[in-house]
Amino acid sequence: MWERNTQGSAFCNYCGREVTINTAPQEKTSEIRNDGPIPKEISYRKKIIISIAPFLILCLIIVGFLIAAPYISYIQAKSLMNNGEFDKATQAFTNLDGYKDSDELINETNYLKAQHLLKNKEYEKAIELFINLVNYKDSVKLKTESIYLLVKQNSSQGNYASAIELLEPIQDYKDSSNLLREANYREGVKKFRAYNFREAKELFMQVKTIRTQYNI
Repeated sequence: MWERNTQGSAFCNYCGREVTINTAPQEKTSEIRNDGPIPKEISYRKKIIISIAPFLILCLIIVGFLIAAPYISYIQAKSLMNNGEFDKATQAFTNLDGYKDSDELINETNYLKAQHLLKNKEYEKAIELFINLVNYKDSVKLKTESIYLLVKQNSSQGNYASAIELLEPIQDYKDSSNLLREANYREGVKKFRAYNFREAKELFMQVKTIRTQYNI
């Protein structure tokens, strides 16, 4: 009987030939695991990012505030102007130091304030503001109107000397020539009654001059 080859035998027990053992290679599978330690370079970068993150956030907040703050102040200043808080609005626009059209709005605020004073018969303050506004919008015309109304106010209170002084530069405005003639006459009467005849005479002469000049 033939004997089987012994397991692991290099030669055939029957014929003596070399025994070739065919073994199919076994596929080895290996799982890639990430359980190992994180590379030092990646870990270092993460630490840097984490450490500077608060600083970066703070910088973004500061930059955002610097950008937004002037705009917020500008909106608040316009709100003050529209609500009639003119002094606060002027100061707010001044603090903006030329942001957008804040310089122009300073003039607009003062103009609105002057109009408000004129409407409320605070003529002297209105005149001062209109003078400072120079040629802004119709400031010259409104200044003249303020002077005219102040003259009428002073005349109604018997303050003819002040009325005369104010009227002389605006004699051609409305019926200012009539008002000037009347103020000179009334002041002349006051001087005459106070026995100041020389000044009374000068005032009466002004009445005659005005009447001739304006054919009154």
